[in-house]
Amino acid sequence: MCVLTGAVAAIAALAFVCAPVVARTGSGKQGQANDKRAWVRVMDNFFDPRLVAVNPGTKVNFVWKGTNRHNVRFTKVPSGASRRGSKILIHGRWTRTFTVPGQYHYTCTLFAGMRGTITVKAPASGQSPER
Repeated sequence: MCVLTGAVAAIAALAFVCAPVVARTGSGKQGQANDKRAWVRVMDNFFDPRLVAVNPGTKVNFVWKGTNRHNVRFTKVPSGASRRGSKILIHGRWTRTFTVPGQYHYTCTLFAGMRGTITVKAPASGQSPER
């Protein structure tokens, strides 16, 4: 019985880690149409969270929290979107606003395997993305 419980707990933890994170507002509410800010921590050799889902017009703040040098380089972006990324930093913050719906894959060019994805949701019908 304990082995089964441990396996169920491991699967639940994996599902939690792999689920996309929705941008949060200052009020702490998640997933609402007015979410305009999200955060990604640049840790020692990984991004946290690795998957982020946001609405068009959302500012994503990348905050360096580790002790190693890292950068953010976009390797695949939607058609018409910029590949603009950050400089190499050890500490500090870099912010980018995402307006074009689609998936943005990024990496740190200094550490193999350090990857993340930002998904910008399509605007609700009748709305256009902010520019």
